[in-house]
Amino acid sequence: MSALTRPNLSLGFLDELLLDIAIRIQLSPTMHALAVERYHQIAGWIEREGSPLRGRVRFIYPQGSMAIGATIRTKDADDLFDIDLIVEIDWPPGTTPFEMLAILFTAIRGEKGSLYYDKTILQTRCVTIRYADMHLDLTPMMCNPQWQERGGWIPHAKATEPATKHLFVPANPYGFAQDFDTKTSVDDWFARTVLQKSYGRVIRSDAEPIPDHERLYAKPMAVVALQLLKRHVYIIHEPRPDAVRRPPSVYLAESAASNAGRTRSLSEEVIHQADCLRQALEVATARGEKIEVRNPQLWDDLLTDRWPEDAAAQRRFTTDLQTLGHALGRLRATTEPETVRDHMAWMFGEKATLGALTEFYDRARQEAAAGASRFRPSTPTILTGLSAAPSARADTVPVPKHRFFGD
Repeated sequence: MSALTRPNLSLGFLDELLLDIAIRIQLSPTMHALAVERYHQIAGWIEREGSPLRGRVRFIYPQGSMAIGATIRTKDADDLFDIDLIVEIDWPPGTTPFEMLAILFTAIRGEKGSLYYDKTILQTRCVTIRYADMHLDLTPMMCNPQWQERGGWIPHAKATEPATKHLFVPANPYGFAQDFDTKTSVDDWFARTVLQKSYGRVIRSDAEPIPDHERLYAKPMAVVALQLLKRHVYIIHEPRPDAVRRPPSVYLAESAASNAGRTRSLSEEVIHQADCLRQALEVATARGEKIEVRNPQLWDDLLTDRWPEDAAAQRRFTTDLQTLGHALGRLRATTEPETVRDHMAWMFGEKATLGALTEFYDRARQEAAAGASRFRPSTPTILTGLSAAPSARADTVPVPKHRFFGD
């Protein structure tokens, strides 16, 4: 059954909670507009009079999550988010990887006292502008006309390492984004179901979005599932040491696109996508190999070239995915307040969970007042203090084992 012809399905308990979480981790139209404004500012700044890159920039365009509509708020305690840009430049013959980074760094930083002077950081593969509310990563690229459109090399050059360790890394993020979009078509039935369940009120309360800002109901279900998985990866890595590298988002995105369109609900999609990631890792481990995931639009572009660093990192993420699968399975089979609260907070963060559960129970009370409720919460103890066990349980009517509302 194709994504566009699947029936309009009812949302189960876990589906509604996941949608409430998904709404809270989206970029708002205001945040998206701010990112676009800063994108245009930096594009003009790099080519200003006196810039070492004046007249040499061919393209500046989003890559990664912004290019595929999967950007999220990465932390639970604030609204911090990251935007990645490619800066394709006409480089003279003989330009080294470190020179690509250093020249872009100089062009962005500018003179002392300029807007970006104290915000600009030289990284191994990009130049980062650190704002208070977001990070903007700009990666310089050297085009390779022999490869598919916009394929080329990006630098890998740590300033503290000798030049012999510096590399040109093949990449085609533009082609990757186009391939991702082709594989993740919009699910009309998913959009209709979301809007019918009153999420239209939540989503439409924002100001009018700027062009290209997608509201949640306009996204493919696989993209929403990817956003939830990314959020979980960020949350579980927050307390870990900085040396513990996160699985790259582009690797998660490639798996999500390759395995999209095979489920009938958001909860099934998240579980399915987590299982696909885990199974591929287990196969690689059984072979004594590190997993290799490549850009479908450029075989030389190895998406997992820096992760997993070793077998231990691969095992760690496999275990993370196993734990996530068990937690999601438990939530599909229970509505017990403490279990729901604890599992959701561990998966997506306490702040987002509190907001989601508050919205969920507000809807329930409104339905009860209208005489249309399919459950009857009497005390919102699930919302009181996510770090402490509630003093009493929410009173609910009998429900089917796998559905809070029933179908």
